[in-house]
Parts: sequence; structure tokens; C-alpha cells
Amino acid sequence: IKRKHMRKPYSLYYHAITDRKRTWFVSGIIRNEKDICLERCLDKTKSLFEFFVPTEMEPHFLEVMNFLMEGGYILSLEKLPNRLNTNL
Repeated sequence: IKRKHMRKPYSLYYHAITDRKRTWFVSGIIRNEKDICLERCLDKTKSLFEFFVPTEMEPHFLEVMNFLMEGGYILSLEKLPNRLNTNL
């Protein structure tokens, strides 16, 4: 049986700037939310994080981000083209 190679779509991609003093809290919340996204610090001096979000997890991700923004933990959130997708 031949199977066609199916490529999974690229994750959605977000940037966020965190309140530097509360970065550990943001990271802890994200890691506590199982499979919501992959996060990493992109620029430590600017407290800039990047998030790779599975399409099906976007509503939950945005709910968590809104909670963190209301609490002042996230200062800005921006959806961008996935920087790893070279097919854009």
C-alpha cells in the first residue's frame, strides 16, 4: 500500500513581550497548560518570547494570553507569519 506523504501545516506563530520581573510566571503558566504551545525566549534583553501554537490549540492559547495580559504579565502579543515556514 502506497501512502502519500502528508505534510502537517506549520504551527501558528506569535511574539509576546513580557514584564521582565514576571517572565518566570508566564513560562510556568504556559508549561502547565499541556500541549498549548512551544515557547522560547527569542530576545532576553527585550523580554521577547516566541510561541509556536498548533492550530487546534489557538483558542485556548489566546484565552491564556488574554488572562496574562489582563494581569500585566504580557505587555504585547502579535500574530506573525511562522518564521520557520520557507514556503511563504
